[in-house]
Amino acid sequence: MAPESNHLIVEKGPDSGRKILIPAGGARAGRSSNNDIVLNDPAMSRFHCRFFFKPGAGLWAEDLGSANQTLLNDHPLSASALQVGDRLLMGDTLLQVLNVEEPMPDLFSAAAPPSGSIAFRRRGGGERPAGRQRLALWGGGLLLVAAGLIVVSGIFRSAPLSETPVTNHTRLEIAYEKVQANSNNIFRYQMRLSDNELSIQIDDLQTRRHVLGNQRKRVEAELLQSLAAALRHTGFYELKEEYLGLASDVWDLWDLTITLGQQTHRVKILNTLEPEAFRITRETIEEFGQNELGLAALALAPEKLLNLARDAVLLGRNLYDQRNIKHEDLAMAIRALREA
Repeated sequence: MAPESNHLIVEKGPDSGRKILIPAGGARAGRSSNNDIVLNDPAMSRFHCRFFFKPGAGLWAEDLGSANQTLLNDHPLSASALQVGDRLLMGDTLLQVLNVEEPMPDLFSAAAPPSGSIAFRRRGGGERPAGRQRLALWGGGLLLVAAGLIVVSGIFRSAPLSETPVTNHTRLEIAYEKVQANSNNIFRYQMRLSDNELSIQIDDLQTRRHVLGNQRKRVEAELLQSLAAALRHTGFYELKEEYLGLASDVWDLWDLTITLGQQTHRVKILNTLEPEAFRITRETIEEFGQNELGLAALALAPEKLLNLARDAVLLGRNLYDQRNIKHEDLAMAIRALREA
């Protein structure tokens, strides 16, 4: 019995019985005609889920911020490797996993030789190879070239980012933008680190807070080296380039580009939850910028500032009430009230 080549089968739903082959480059599924896999299920989101392959890890699935979620074996799915026999519920469509192996690309299918064998006479005598023989020769030559390129790339391939030593001369550049917008307000935070100079621009329409980004601060090489060492281990370079949600009444954007040494990576997140590796990277960068320029409060939205102020007031009052118990509580109370 030949091994199963299709990866999924629709067990229940409007497309019941349909088998689905996931190409090597992955596929997006949903009810919109703009998907790679279009399923005729009105209960599904327009862009519901995507399937992709990880090297050495087989087939994976990731929910795309769908309204009804994607359930993997009755549990909400964010992103997970799939196993044969797993079941995915998207809307009213139930899929079963048949195969998790990445398909091999068919390199020569588009150049299939003609049937039969045709020989051509050379001007100097002898015969040219027949069509299939010529194709075999060309194919062999291409394989030899590909093998040579693999060997050369293996020799000259740079070390993984986590193994690359960070020195005072390691190039570090950051371009970061955060936008939180709705019908009532637009809040924008922009940070730039280039040529060892840091700048931050903040615009908040509702509170009329504005910090111009034309003021730059020179950052010491040791601090940049410390930041580069921290960013090297956050997992940022393993993230996808885009994470897109489906919300239409808000605009929550994170757009971050980091150049570390010779490697540059950009990640854009729009209207969806940020991955853990991105959150760690973002918070590291925000804390660094705010500490250097003293803009911690301005980097926060008004609602967050009010909550922090309330917490500081409550803490200050509580510590002040206990001032006769511990001497250090009075100093802490004064500090908390000043922060508020």
